[in-house]
Amino acid sequence: MTSGLDTEHSLVDLFNDYFKVVPADSPEDREKCYRLRYRVYYEEGLFPGMNPDECPEQIEKDEYDNKRSKHCLLIYKHRGIIAGTVRLIMPDTENLDARCSLESLSGDLFFRDIISDENIPRSCVGEISRFILAPEFRARKGENQHSYGSENHLENFLDTSHNHFNQSKKIQRRKFPHAILGLFVGVVRLSFENKVAYWYANMDPACARF
Repeated sequence: MTSGLDTEHSLVDLFNDYFKVVPADSPEDREKCYRLRYRVYYEEGLFPGMNPDECPEQIEKDEYDNKRSKHCLLIYKHRGIIAGTVRLIMPDTENLDARCSLESLSGDLFFRDIISDENIPRSCVGEISRFILAPEFRARKGENQHSYGSENHLENFLDTSHNHFNQSKKIQRRKFPHAILGLFVGVVRLSFENKVAYWYANMDPACARF
């Protein structure tokens, strides 16, 4: 009989066997993030009004990418390709009153009495955004309607002949390590390294449950 602890270890081993999360620290790696964002937002047209002709350089970036953001890439190790990207918008150390993108767009929709500066130090607040999986990693029917796919997409592209996969069939499919979890691993690492303790994020409820 497999214990719960053994199952957890198997899941970690499975995830590490298929994926790795790497910081996008260099200009070259950050450009890979921007190009995947362009591919999803502009070429796929998941969001109305985003015309590819507006981005002749085929990169998607904004003012928050220049100074305030940390990025990471999710790599599918078996093929050496990019499976996803995510960014964390950092506090503005030169102006702690500066808001994150979501705050600026949402205006008074936030519960200011709960998230007041007295309760949550601005120096510890970041924003999760550009939370994206590449199209081939959310290829099941209906999953290409979201930039992050859904919780049942992974088996569609895995090499099922791999030993680790065959040895893990006893693990329930719903518990299999999804690619999307790798993006959250990246967010947690970036947050720990940069002392961010609180997040803003705008996402579908299905994604938020992860």
